[in-house]
Amino acid sequence: MSDFTLSVIVPCYNQIEYLTDCLLSVYDLNELVNLEIIVIDDGSAYNINDLTYGVLENFDKNRIRVIKNSSNKGVSFSRNTGLALATGKYVYFLDSDDYLNPRSVEKAINIMDVSKLNFLVGTYLIKSENTSNIKNTFDYFYFSKIKSGDQKYFDLIDNQQIMNIWGLLGAKIFNRHFLISHDIKFDTEQAFFEDYTFFIKTLCKNTKIGYLLDPLYTYRVSTDHQVTSQNQLDHTTKIVDSAAKVILWCYENKNAEIDLGIAQLHILGSLFSTLKRSPKKMDFIRYTRSKINSDYFLNFHDSFRHIGKKNKLILLKNLIVFGYLKAFLTCFTELIKESPGLAFYAILFILKKMKMYLGIRRTTWEF
Repeated sequence: MSDFTLSVIVPCYNQIEYLTDCLLSVYDLNELVNLEIIVIDDGSAYNINDLTYGVLENFDKNRIRVIKNSSNKGVSFSRNTGLALATGKYVYFLDSDDYLNPRSVEKAINIMDVSKLNFLVGTYLIKSENTSNIKNTFDYFYFSKIKSGDQKYFDLIDNQQIMNIWGLLGAKIFNRHFLISHDIKFDTEQAFFEDYTFFIKTLCKNTKIGYLLDPLYTYRVSTDHQVTSQNQLDHTTKIVDSAAKVILWCYENKNAEIDLGIAQLHILGSLFSTLKRSPKKMDFIRYTRSKINSDYFLNFHDSFRHIGKKNKLILLKNLIVFGYLKAFLTCFTELIKESPGLAFYAILFILKKMKMYLGIRRTTWEF
């Protein structure tokens, strides 16, 4: 049995300009938490092994492992490799261009130990490459409304907070034995949303979730969007294919304790974010509809009740844009019962957003 409290797993593919910051943040955490670091070199063109040991030269070498994949196999494969090699009580997945907040991670682990939790989610900071500003995502989380007092966890079934705890993978810490015992891994066939599927599988097996309002890490946003038209098309296609796989998984596991309909709605929202950046919006919509059949949507009638007013408007807009009229009417009817005034505002909101993002007057509806 390992004496390590935490295993930090860092997949890396050519992003050496940020890897130093990433590794130094782990080095600082080592002063607070007994940890090991596992760096997975996913076929980089650079010598990740020498760079890692160079940055961590004062780090106990028995705590460092650098594994090189035979070729570029993707982040899911690399994370699974790290998870299989990890020996710590808890595991933390950190991308090589991000860096963690040592004090917050230490606090999170203490909460997990005291409350005997398998899973904890926190907030995170966002840093853009072209600015020194760092944004805190605190506003997107509502944990402070869930419980009062010293309790640092909630039950997802009682609170239906799934819409508020997505965040990013680096804002979560997992009990390693829990993941191994339930065979929870990343889907290597998903180019995108692989963390969503991993997260949903975790929630289906464990609804008692720890939370921390402190940011666990800083997520670095890349501003490099210089891609060719063909690359952009391939990129978009992979996003839709991956989203379709998550939505289908939710449908196939619809008897789970948690409301997976809300998870589907969140994925649909992510697709809309991609749609806004697509130069061929109608082609994107048609491809989405060809891959995601509305029959795979769960009962949005129930899911709709569990989300806030702002998310209700966003959901209705997403459904109408992609042409899922049956699901839209189900949710809109529910909104009329709940708040006729908000329903009227929703129509104005939707019309404005469709004109702004799509520049189209009609789409193809599906009943």
